Formats: sequence, C-alpha cells, structure tokens
Amino acid sequence: MYYKLFRRSEIGLTSLLAYGQAQVIYREDEENRPPRWLEELGYGILAFRTLEEAKEFVGMMLHKPNEDEMECWEVEGEEIAIENLPVGDGYCYTAYLAIGVLYPDCMRTWPPGTVMLKTCKLIRRVELG
Repeated sequence: MYYKLFRRSEIGLTSLLAYGQAQVIYREDEENRPPRWLEELGYGILAFRTLEEAKEFVGMMLHKPNEDEMECWEVEGEEIAIENLPVGDGYCYTAYLAIGVLYPDCMRTWPPGTVMLKTCKLIRRVELG
C-alpha cells in the first residue's frame, strides 16, 4: 500500500499538484493511469511509501490548498523505479507539466518517501490530521 495526496474540486479527484495536460481525474474502483505523453516518457503516478511521509510533504508545501479540498488516500499499484526516469532525478515543474512540457525542477530531488506507480487504484480515504 502507498499514500497519495489529492485535490477535490468541481471536476472530481485530481492529483494535488498536477494541472492541465498532466492532470488525471481519478476514479474509485478503477486502475488510474498517468497521461499518455508522460507514460511514454517513463513517468507514472506519484505517491508516498508511508502516511507519515505524505504528512511531511504537506508540511513542506509553501502554498497549501484549503483543508477541505485536500484528501489523502491509501492506494495500490505497481511501482516504477524512479532512478530509471528519462529526464533527471527531480520532480517536474508544475506550470510546464500543465501545458504538456517536461521540465525538471531546480530542486532535482524527490521528496522523501516518493514512489512512482504505473497505475493507481484508490482503496480508502485516510485522515491527514
């Protein structure tokens, strides 16, 4: 099991930090996949190994969404090795992903406990508090 952070909005449940062409609208009881263009580059869906690591990431965020918009779910999926990513070893700049461009963030490191999943199935919602 892994833990994934989401944003709940009028369009449904989406990744907390993915917008535009990088955005996935997640469905319960389905195998959710990343956008095809990111999948073709070797990228998957980001999650955390533990609930504590997900909570730590929320604590590091400079611009947090409202608490009523943010959800954490226990998820399952097949893990992809992050070190095999075709572009760098850092997470990608959100504004570029939204327009369909892969551009590594200057931090060049994944947050502690980050995993990448080939697919993501939502199991149950968990509390961050």
